[in-house]
Amino acid sequence: MSDTKQLEEIARDWAAAELRGDTAVLGDVLADDFVAVGPRGFMLTREEWLSRHDSRKLTYESFEWDEVSVRVHGNAAVMIGRQSARGLYQDGGVRYEIQDQFRATLVFVEEQGRRLLLSLHLSPIAGPKVNETQEETMAHVIEKDELPHSETAYWFEGYLHGDADVSFFLIDAPPGGGPGLHTHPYEEVFVVQDGEVTFTVGDATIEASAGQILVVPAGVPHKYVNSGRTRHIDIHASGRMSTEWLEE
Repeated sequence: MSDTKQLEEIARDWAAAELRGDTAVLGDVLADDFVAVGPRGFMLTREEWLSRHDSRKLTYESFEWDEVSVRVHGNAAVMIGRQSARGLYQDGGVRYEIQDQFRATLVFVEEQGRRLLLSLHLSPIAGPKVNETQEETMAHVIEKDELPHSETAYWFEGYLHGDADVSFFLIDAPPGGGPGLHTHPYEEVFVVQDGEVTFTVGDATIEASAGQILVVPAGVPHKYVNSGRTRHIDIHASGRMSTEWLEE
């Protein structure tokens, strides 16, 4: 097997282990002096990286690794790829939604005949590069299908797209769906486009239908259930989503 193929296989095993939270496999992949640099510049040692999974603070619903390129230089190699992840991270009583795409740089070294992951650096993937016509205003068009998405939702976070100070979900969901009780440190605005949605906001129950808009103040516990097939836009007044979950 060529060096490139071997490294690609190791990276696939790493990505699968991240999804499962398998610290046994991750422990075999990471070098003893492994260090990770996060998207905001924070650094994690090997022990800190593994402890996120051991403690169950970090759980992934999906973890994809693609658009991979590899360069081998003697006993070292550099791999660049796209990491697309969705999950939850819990820090104390606060739970943060993970819905991100990163350009990841992985550095491998060979030690005693084995390729080990020495370093990882994550950089957020912003929106598409603007063309010359758009440069003056810095406006750009984003295709909906370029956004992270699930079967029922697409989501946009402004910090990934020119530091826009807004985020949102585009929801198209069947009856009965909806999140558990939670809060945000900012206002959330719901624009109901089709169907009916039953909201719980604090102690109040509110029925909203197509053409209506609901504003939930910052810090107020809320949740909703789609009464039928619904489409709505859930706008977060922040460039990065932040959620404290109060129930599953």
